[in-house]
Amino acid sequence: MTDYFKECPNCHEKWKELTDFVSDPFLELMGQQPNLDSPLEGHFVFNHNKGTCFSTLLVQVKEFLYLSSDILAISKFISQSPNCKGFCQTPGTLESCGDPHCKAKQVKKILTIINAKNKAIIKKLDK
Repeated sequence: MTDYFKECPNCHEKWKELTDFVSDPFLELMGQQPNLDSPLEGHFVFNHNKGTCFSTLLVQVKEFLYLSSDILAISKFISQSPNCKGFCQTPGTLESCGDPHCKAKQVKKILTIINAKNKAIIKKLDK
């Protein structure tokens, strides 16, 4: 068992908790790698750009459940149905299809929350 949440594979910086990870101004949320069969097993993709480190880190969606507990009530993605607009399969987009029965909507909600937190922290550092 490790005593930290995540470690950068390149520079070996460690984040003790998920909140430390999300608040790091040197991490940029790039998008997601959805798992259409099991949405909670999908990944959020972050770039770590600090000094000479330019690394990519993946964090499973289920690690962020505390940000949107209603994701558990949604049973599946609606991909490849007539209502699917394909947003969950488009890397880098934070758009959501808006279908209340699609788990991708809740995953995108988490992406939006993470992105907003990250931008707010960077804005504070720029002052």
